[in-house]
Amino acid sequence: MAQFKTSIITKQGHALMAKLLNTEGTTKFTKVVASDTVYTDAQLEGLTAISGIKQTSLVTNVKVTNAATIEVRAPFENTKLTQGYYINTIGLYAQDPTVGEILFSVTCATQNAFMPAFNSVTSSGLTVTLVTTVSNSSNVTLTIAPAATVTHEDLEEATTISDASLAAWIKEQAGE
Repeated sequence: MAQFKTSIITKQGHALMAKLLNTEGTTKFTKVVASDTVYTDAQLEGLTAISGIKQTSLVTNVKVTNAATIEVRAPFENTKLTQGYYINTIGLYAQDPTVGEILFSVTCATQNAFMPAFNSVTSSGLTVTLVTTVSNSSNVTLTIAPAATVTHEDLEEATTISDASLAAWIKEQAGE
């Protein structure tokens, strides 16, 4: 199972947070990238882009979990991969209101994950959930939480179960 270090907010990410705290615009998280590049800890804060990107995913959900924490979620799946790769680095990009898209944070693996090439039979996937917390002490941390990818079949099954449960509830309410 993959394990990741504490994420590092880049210098551009810090500048964006300062703008937002000073109410100088708004932002949105734009994408998450997966790379096979291995970076040293000393390189991370100064990065402006990630090299060796193997996959890019749009952010599918941003959720405010409390007054100081947000979760950013992005799925990766292998159906378009012709070569597998090891996920060594994950980059989170955001839209800066004055500069444009920036690399907000970087998360490096201590134990990488392998994303296999698609074999025309079985697909593989990974959903990345990045949690950003801002505290009063100006400490900012970004951690990665592993999550499973929901397949189309899982979603259909859940919808079917929900529809059946709803129908049973309606019948129960009608006294049937």
